[in-house]
Amino acid sequence: MEPLNQNLPIDDRIFVSLLEDSGFKAVMADKANKQLLIGLLNEVLPPHDRIADIVQYLDREQGLDTVNSKKTVLDLVCLTDDGRTIDIEIQRKKDAYFFQRCFYYAAGYYHRKLSKGDKYKLLKPVYVISFLAGELSFEKNDGKKPDKVITRYMMQEETSKIFAPTTIICIFAQLGRFSLKLEECKTRRDLLLYWFKYGDTYETLPQEIKDDPFMERVGEACRIAGFSEEKYETYLLDMKTGLDYEWGLDCARDEGLEEGLKRGREEGREEGRMEGREEGREEGREEGVKLKAFETARKMLADGLSIDLIAKYTG
Repeated sequence: MEPLNQNLPIDDRIFVSLLEDSGFKAVMADKANKQLLIGLLNEVLPPHDRIADIVQYLDREQGLDTVNSKKTVLDLVCLTDDGRTIDIEIQRKKDAYFFQRCFYYAAGYYHRKLSKGDKYKLLKPVYVISFLAGELSFEKNDGKKPDKVITRYMMQEETSKIFAPTTIICIFAQLGRFSLKLEECKTRRDLLLYWFKYGDTYETLPQEIKDDPFMERVGEACRIAGFSEEKYETYLLDMKTGLDYEWGLDCARDEGLEEGLKRGREEGREEGRMEGREEGREEGREEGVKLKAFETARKMLADGLSIDLIAKYTG
């Protein structure tokens, strides 16, 4: 096994990163790789919830209840042969409210499953399965923090621990807790989580990956040289969009913080109160973020990106 090249530039990657939206969608949203997606989901789902087939890839843009409803665009959504909806999300950045966001996504799909006159017994479960580069912040800060990589949340009665009928299930693969070396991976799930975290740092497939036929197929599906011209262009566009978005957020934070500190100091001197400084910081941050978002949106529009993508990445 060759050593990991942790500093491999993005342009020199041999394999995409499954922990980036662009890489994950290039591999797992490709209908030709449906069996790989099924295999991935079944390694994360509990044994009694495993799926047999995916019958449809759904629109990633959730419909709006009203003209003022919040618009959401998801990473990958599919429908199973038994009617379950599964939304798969990739999260690299720290987000203190990521759990709320996932539950919001699931609730949207769950309540739109019925048409006028339908019976509630027709409702099918909705799953949100998320792969995080880090950890859930509220688990990390809680005194009962679980140490397992995969955590699952569902409806349960507080005292008796009786589970309510299956409605919304949120499952998180928290790669920030995954610490196994490749030679320590004993199961296919271990290998999958390892490849999610480190796959893009390799220049050739390691033998441990080749030894498992399914994992070898996953690895080869991540090989950029194997992409068609159309798929490669889509991957580059998605990657550029993601990088522009992260760059915009970083710049907005820096500019907002600088403006906020400046205004906070001025108001603090004038009023002599801590409240003035805090208000100035907050207003400055918000103003900087908003201005940067508009600037980024204009650039993305000029580059020909769709309105849906611009809305997703700029808010």
